[in-house]
Amino acid sequence: MKQSFLKNTTYLYASNFADYLLTIFFLPFIARIIGVVELGKIGLAQTFGILIILIMEFGSPIIAVQKVARTRDSKKNLKEYINQIFTLKILLIPIVFLITFSLMLLIPVFKLNILYLYLVLIGAIFQGMTPIWFFQGIEEMKVLALSKIFFRLIGFIVIVCFIDSPEDGWIVLSSFSISSLFIFLYLYYKMIKRVGATKFVSPSKLVSLIKSSKNSFLLSLIPVCYNNISILFLSIAVNPVQLGIFYGANRIYKAFNSLFGPLSQSIFPIISYASKKNNSFKKIILKKYLPIIFSIGIIFFTINYFFSEPIVLFLLGDDFINSSSLLKIFSIVLPLTAISNAIGRQWLIALNKDSFYLIIQLFSSFFGFFIFFIGLDKYESASFPLSLIAYECFSIAMILSIIIYSDEK
Repeated sequence: MKQSFLKNTTYLYASNFADYLLTIFFLPFIARIIGVVELGKIGLAQTFGILIILIMEFGSPIIAVQKVARTRDSKKNLKEYINQIFTLKILLIPIVFLITFSLMLLIPVFKLNILYLYLVLIGAIFQGMTPIWFFQGIEEMKVLALSKIFFRLIGFIVIVCFIDSPEDGWIVLSSFSISSLFIFLYLYYKMIKRVGATKFVSPSKLVSLIKSSKNSFLLSLIPVCYNNISILFLSIAVNPVQLGIFYGANRIYKAFNSLFGPLSQSIFPIISYASKKNNSFKKIILKKYLPIIFSIGIIFFTINYFFSEPIVLFLLGDDFINSSSLLKIFSIVLPLTAISNAIGRQWLIALNKDSFYLIIQLFSSFFGFFIFFIGLDKYESASFPLSLIAYECFSIAMILSIIIYSDEK
């Protein structure tokens, strides 16, 4: 198990390198050419894209990984489940187009960036359909990592070769979307080569999938809705330059926050498999996972808090210097996220208490948005990272209360 965990974690970090750290690597070049305002526009469009990705995934990063990990020894059951997932995802495509069109009509800031919205939409659909969950569930992360690195790197090379002014933000988004398309095509091909071609199933067969995925979908969707609604309010309340400054800090914070993902994703199939047999997953979380991920969170906090100014100057340039104060606040969120991931996403879901975790996420999101809203006038852009701190603290307190109550019973 130890070798499998280390190998999977290594490959997932390589995968995240393609999705997030390559962005940070090329960010100094991109930010200096397109400028503060254009970076804000791109960031706002990509924030919308995250919502579309989550709708298309429909809980698959959690429930599908767990299901594949538990049924990987039965090719028949595995293929049947894959057919159901892809049928559902195809049916979701017209829904996300309808959502996009509605938002463009209802929200003024999206009307001004229609091209950016559609470019992000196309990429988000393919990213949401990519069978990452399949390779995570069967613990074959190498294919996942290498494909992402290859296609994302080509995308960034295209960006470097073709952007030369602030009007070229569409090239950045186009590159991301096209690389997402090729990642989907390659991983889909590798999957069907292993299990056979996917087939459409009747809608009646999707009922059980939707029911089983509902909590996982909402677990992913609720925090993102809280984030997106908050950022939408922020985009209205602050000027374009302030929005760009915010997205500069937010992009660095997200790059560090994404580094928790590989550790979390690689241990989740192991915990899911262990929880099916006995309660050994508790020892895995308490003795191994929690100390490691919390230590990483403390290291990330230290780097971003005490070296925020040189990080911003190096990655973004002089025009983004005000992002350093926001990055300091974002840094406080990182160790809190590490704790809530270990005891919430890993522990509660392994205990099959997704409904409790869903309620916690709902109340924490409401609390976080409340803190954001009351602080918006006074703290402006800083109100969002402050609300994230409130969100994580509230979430941790509620998760601990559920765990203590369960152990007492």
